[in-house]
Amino acid sequence: MKIGNRKKSIKGFSLIELMIGIVVGVVAMAATISAFNGIVRSNSDYLSMIRLNQELNAVMTLMTRDLKRAGYSGTATGVTSVNSFMNPYPTTVSGNNIYIGSASNYAGAAANDCLTFSYDSDSDGNVDIGSGGTPTNDADERFGYRHDSASNTVEMRQSGNTCAQGNWEDVTDPDQVNITSVAFDDQSISLPGSTSEEIRYISISISGQLADDPDVSRTLTERVRVRNTRP
Repeated sequence: MKIGNRKKSIKGFSLIELMIGIVVGVVAMAATISAFNGIVRSNSDYLSMIRLNQELNAVMTLMTRDLKRAGYSGTATGVTSVNSFMNPYPTTVSGNNIYIGSASNYAGAAANDCLTFSYDSDSDGNVDIGSGGTPTNDADERFGYRHDSASNTVEMRQSGNTCAQGNWEDVTDPDQVNITSVAFDDQSISLPGSTSEEIRYISISISGQLADDPDVSRTLTERVRVRNTRP
């Protein structure tokens, strides 16, 4: 019996099939790259916001913790009029009590971008005004914060009577964060039936943006209960 030869038909991809495969592969790769870039951008934005939040939260914590001590005196008797750290009442620009005003030594200063106050850090009952001053030579017990609109920073008072006097030191780094605005607002509550008793609240609002990415911005607001109220 004669067995004939079988011819096997071997077929490959046609040119059209190869082109379709290449196009599908390119589309899939483009989608993968796009998704990867989206994830990278999202993570970068998230990290940038974390950086900004950390900077703003740090200065907000510093201000609120300091402000809560306002009016404290180691020799207080409960009478406002004899507490040097709460006089004069109502406040004046050069007084020791909580005062909200303008850092007028900077162009474009807001009406409420400076806060000054005092407290008895050494509990001796005297409002110390620093080395060489009176009544003692202890560390200055006049504190405060203001917005430097020229360098976009928050500054802490080191000395001086008013928002435009004395020495002030940056507490934020303009190379990291630009502080675009700072606002203080007195939201104290007078107690019913009394013209003198009140619970003191100060609202602090601070806005900033990353120095290297101004599109990343944030505003924080906190209402501070001042522990030493006016009896």
